[in-house]
Amino acid sequence: MTDKKQINVGFQSIGIMGVKSIERRKNGDTVETRTGSFARKHIGSFFLVVEDLLAKQVIDVISCDFLNLPRRYIFSGVWGNQAACLFGFLMYSKQLESTNVPQFSILAIDDGDIPQSEREKRINKLLKGNYFGDELKVAKENLNRLMLSFKLEYLDPGVKKGLPEYNHKKWFEEIKKEAIIEADNPSNIYEERQTESLLELIEFSKSISLDDYHDYYQELKKFTPKNTLAMFHMTEYFVLNSIKKYNRNKWDLYTQHIKNALASIDETNKNNFIKADIYFENNRS
Repeated sequence: MTDKKQINVGFQSIGIMGVKSIERRKNGDTVETRTGSFARKHIGSFFLVVEDLLAKQVIDVISCDFLNLPRRYIFSGVWGNQAACLFGFLMYSKQLESTNVPQFSILAIDDGDIPQSEREKRINKLLKGNYFGDELKVAKENLNRLMLSFKLEYLDPGVKKGLPEYNHKKWFEEIKKEAIIEADNPSNIYEERQTESLLELIEFSKSISLDDYHDYYQELKKFTPKNTLAMFHMTEYFVLNSIKKYNRNKWDLYTQHIKNALASIDETNKNNFIKADIYFENNRS
């Protein structure tokens, strides 16, 4: 004898999307069967803690190299908030180990303008006193592994504000006509004019000098190309993509380790959900 319960899920005007059958046996076992679209498990997004929208745009450009990279962003504002945010996630994730809910997958990525000594100082301030439990100690030890940084090349001591934008500027200005021609192989008047306008924009960038390079992209938007420059209205995305396409060595220096980390956390997150003895549904339309 069994106590069998059948639940229809996902009703829509075109009919039932799937059926979930739950069979509770007398020995206490529960057998769950799903059919239709509910036979597949929903894989939740992993979390990325970044400082601002510009950092998100960098990761969005990196993610174009992936077929699928389900992620959610948490904006920390200043980098100092990242350790506390990550610490909270780790502590809650630890509590999920004894459940069938998959643990959170999360990384924190700062802009790359923070000295290692400052990061360690921030982490050390999280826990005070001598009498805290092993769970807190282990979570704290995991912070360094999960706190990453973009790699900046130009660490000019004269640049006090906007060091990431300053590096973008420098890498963008290193792009040569030969690299553009080699990558794009322009074969008509439209493509040739795109190349000309891009070179004009690079020259315009070289004329920009600021006390605060956070304003770099706003200044760059003042450029008026002779010809329509495709995607220039998305200025940050345009510049980052140009660096990636025409100055690949510097782009890889800046982001390759982050790309590797994203691939790794995506695989870990996917496996956590697949192995979990629980089914999730994405209810967002």
